Amino acid sequence: MKNYLIKKNNQGFYDYLIFATNFESPLNNLLEIEKELSKKNFEGKVLFDLLISNGDEHNRYIESYFDGNNFDHEKFKIVSVDNKIQNISTNFFKKHTKLFENSVLSSIDIFKISRV
Repeated sequence: MKNYLIKKNNQGFYDYLIFATNFESPLNNLLEIEKELSKKNFEGKVLFDLLISNGDEHNRYIESYFDGNNFDHEKFKIVSVDNKIQNISTNFFKKHTKLFENSVLSSIDIFKISRV
């Protein structure tokens, strides 16, 4: 199983959201992600939601720019996101609760997230 899921986003600032799907960060698989995004003929900003691999910490959301072939490694940065993105993320994880089983989240964290 891949440690990420790429989801098209039709709302807001980011064209694609990349969700961590287990405790290993998708940032460890940038070459694979670049191949998938380049097949989509995409160029633009991407947001990584690393809740499953980093927890609900300051470094949960990371933004980068994809030039159609590669990520610009100088443009990776930790960001805060608006309510719209938070709601998209919350809805994603409510539909994919099994992902919590292979996460860094404690049972208390999982309970809090599932109650939102």
